[in-house]
Amino acid sequence: MKEHLPILILILPLVSVPFIAGLSFTSNWMNRLFVLIVFTTGWVFGWETLEGVLSNGLSFYNLGGWAAPWGIEVVLTPFTVFLAGWIWLIGMSTWFYGLPYWILQRKESVKEGLFNAFLFLLLGSVLGLLFLRDLLSLYFCLETALAAAAGLMVVGQAKNWADGFYLFFWGSAGASLLLLSAFFLYASTGTLNLDDLLSQIFISKNAAVVLTAGLLSVFAFVVPLTFPLPSFFSRLVSQTPSFVMGLLSSILVRSLVYLLFILLFFTLNLPGFHQPFWILGFEYLLIPLLFWNFVLAFRQNDFQQSIAFIGVAQLGFLFVGFFLGNKSALTGSLLELLNQLLIVAGLFFIAGTLRATPGVLPLSRLAGLGRQRPWTGLALIVFAASLVGIPPTCGSLGKWYLIQGALERNNWILLVLVAATVLLNLFYFIKLIVLIYEHRDAAATESSSIASKIPILILALGIIILGVFHQTVIDRFIEPALPKAFQNISIPNVPFLGKQVE
Repeated sequence: MKEHLPILILILPLVSVPFIAGLSFTSNWMNRLFVLIVFTTGWVFGWETLEGVLSNGLSFYNLGGWAAPWGIEVVLTPFTVFLAGWIWLIGMSTWFYGLPYWILQRKESVKEGLFNAFLFLLLGSVLGLLFLRDLLSLYFCLETALAAAAGLMVVGQAKNWADGFYLFFWGSAGASLLLLSAFFLYASTGTLNLDDLLSQIFISKNAAVVLTAGLLSVFAFVVPLTFPLPSFFSRLVSQTPSFVMGLLSSILVRSLVYLLFILLFFTLNLPGFHQPFWILGFEYLLIPLLFWNFVLAFRQNDFQQSIAFIGVAQLGFLFVGFFLGNKSALTGSLLELLNQLLIVAGLFFIAGTLRATPGVLPLSRLAGLGRQRPWTGLALIVFAASLVGIPPTCGSLGKWYLIQGALERNNWILLVLVAATVLLNLFYFIKLIVLIYEHRDAAATESSSIASKIPILILALGIIILGVFHQTVIDRFIEPALPKAFQNISIPNVPFLGKQVE
C-alpha cells in the first residue's frame, strides 16, 4: 500500500465528495462522522507519506503506469507534503469551526452536506496543484478549485449567490491564460511535463518561449485579482461567512501563489535568460501596489474589511522574495507562505467570533476584547505579532530572510519597502494592543463556542511552533524545495525541483 500513497493522498478528498453530498440527504450526524473519518484517514496517509519523503527525498508515482513525459506524474517533495499538512489542518479547522453555524441552521442539512463536499473538492484540487507536474493537469485542478470556491460561496451566503459565478468567471478568465501558456509551450516543445519542458528549453535556448510563457503565467494570476476589485471584493467580504472567507483567502490564494512560484522559476528565471527592463519595471511596480493595501487596511473602519486588505497586502512579501531570487529571499518567501496560511485563516476566524452573521463589524468591537476573552485576545496578538515580524513568531524569520536577501543583492529599494512596511505594521500593532486591552468592556460581541476557540488557538500555536523550530523547517523542508534553475549556470543538467535535467 505504501507505494500507492502518493495517489491515495491526492484522490482521498476527491473520492469522498460524492459520498458526502449523498449523505447530506440522510443524516447530519452520519455526514459529520464520515467527514471526520476522511480527515483522520488523510492524517494517517499524510504522516506515512511524510516519513517516506524525508527518508527518500522525493516520491514519484506514474498514473496508469505511464512514465513522464508521456503520462501524468505525481511528485511529492518534503515541502509540498509539509505544506499539504498545514492546508489539511486549516481545512479541518474550517469544518470544525463551522459546525455551530450549521447546527443553528437545523433546516439546512442539505446545504451543510454540500458545503462539506465543496470543502473536500477544494482540498483535493489544491493538493493537485501541489503534487502534479503536468501543465494541463494543473489547469484542470485550478478550474476545479475555482468551481469549489464558487460552490462554497453560494452555499455559505444567504443572498447574492451570483457572487460565486462572478468569482468563477474572472478566475476562469485568468486560468484560460495559463491554458494558453500550456498550449504555447506544447507547440514549441511537444511536451507538457514541467521537467521535460525545462530540458527542451535548455536545449533550444529559445528566450521567446520563456518570455511568452512566463508572462501568460503571471497574467493568469493578475487578471482575477485586478478586474473584480474593489466593489465585488468589498461586498464579498461583508456577505460571506468569516470561516468561508478565511478558507479561501488562506488555502486557495496562497496555493495559487505557490504554483506561480513554481512557474516563475520554471520560465522567467532560467539560466542564461535576462529579463527585459520593462519586466523589471512591472515587478518593481507590483510590490508597492500590494504593500499599499496595508495602508488601505488600516484606513478601514470595519475589522473584516481590514483583514481582507491585509490578506492581499501580505502577498507583497512573497513577491519580494520571488523578485530577489536568491537563496535567502526564497527561503523567506516560503516561510512567509506558511506563516500567511495560518495568519489569514486565524484572523478571519476571530472576526467570525465577533460577527456570527454576515454584516458590518466595526473596529469598536475589539475594544476590551483581551479582558473579556483573554485567549481570543492572546491569539489575536500572536497573529498580529507574526504579521509585524516580532519573534518568536514564524513571520519574524520570514521577514528577516527577506531583508537578508535584499542586503545580499544590494537592492536598497526593496529593502526600504520591506523595512517601511514592517515599521508601519508595528505602529498599528501597538495601537491594536492598546485597543483590545482598554479599561472598558468590549462592545456587544457575539458569544463564541468551543468549536470556534479551538481552531483559533491551534492556528496561533502553529505560528509559534513554526517560529521556534524554524531551522528544522528550513533544513528539512524548505531548502530541498528551492529551485536551482535561477542560478547563472550556462550548462544543462541543472538540478530543478530535486531532479537532474538531462
